[in-house]
Amino acid sequence: MAGVVSRLRAERERLGLTQGEMESFLWKMPHRTYQDIEAEKRVPPDWVMAAIFERLAKRKSLVGAGGQTPRTKKGKKKNN
Repeated sequence: MAGVVSRLRAERERLGLTQGEMESFLWKMPHRTYQDIEAEKRVPPDWVMAAIFERLAKRKSLVGAGGQTPRTKKGKKKNN
């Protein structure tokens, strides 16, 4: 499980997301649940982790050249 958790944390950091942003992106996952997963206190079923990484793969396809997501530009959030 440690490998999967470190991969999840690495993907979150690579995308430049906070834990809160990642929770929101992952179907409004409760904050404590996500924290417990990263802290390896909670072990989601394999199918849940597969769904998470599938969703992250779709997010990666939205990331433009230079590693910026559509909602950010040069590290700043767009004002709505």
